[in-house]
Amino acid sequence: NQAAAAGRVRLLRCGVTKIVNCQDTTAPNYFEGDGQFEYCRFPLSHWWRFLDPGCTDSRVRSFFLHFFSFMEAAVSAGQSVLVHCYGGTNRAGAAAIAFLMMSTGMSLLSAWDFCRRRRPVLDVVPDLMDLLAKLEVTLDRGGRHVPAVAAGPSMEARSGKAFSASAQLVPRFSKLEPFQVKQRGIAPPT
Repeated sequence: NQAAAAGRVRLLRCGVTKIVNCQDTTAPNYFEGDGQFEYCRFPLSHWWRFLDPGCTDSRVRSFFLHFFSFMEAAVSAGQSVLVHCYGGTNRAGAAAIAFLMMSTGMSLLSAWDFCRRRRPVLDVVPDLMDLLAKLEVTLDRGGRHVPAVAAGPSMEARSGKAFSASAQLVPRFSKLEPFQVKQRGIAPPT
């Protein structure tokens, strides 16, 4: 949530140097420009400004491209990423679900269940669930590809198939901890 995003010591203790801010563009990136953290601004709740009800698969992919590329680059490099919004229950949860759908091949329902079991307070609003349903249709039509990034080979190239959530990508959810993506397992906060 926003409190986690504002805690420099805690972020560094958890090994987080990459941060996705899913809030409106007016919300602060607390440590932007200081050199220790890299930010991805992803104002997820504004999706309706970019995508009309009958939008094409390419428009849906382009909406998520920057976010997916940022996440894949970080995960490929073995880095931790904080995906946050104000309360940590809606926008950040929707972003986590979207990334799991793209990177693991999970269905919307499977990704929702996976995240909800780890973060019971997850409460994605209906309009973001509509967006995730559009993404699922797009991914089912062959849109599960994020262009290769400089940080290393794509997840699919490393594994030779759809990325395995249970083997390599383990999101950590609890009532008090921010969503973090780790490439190999979970490192508990110290």
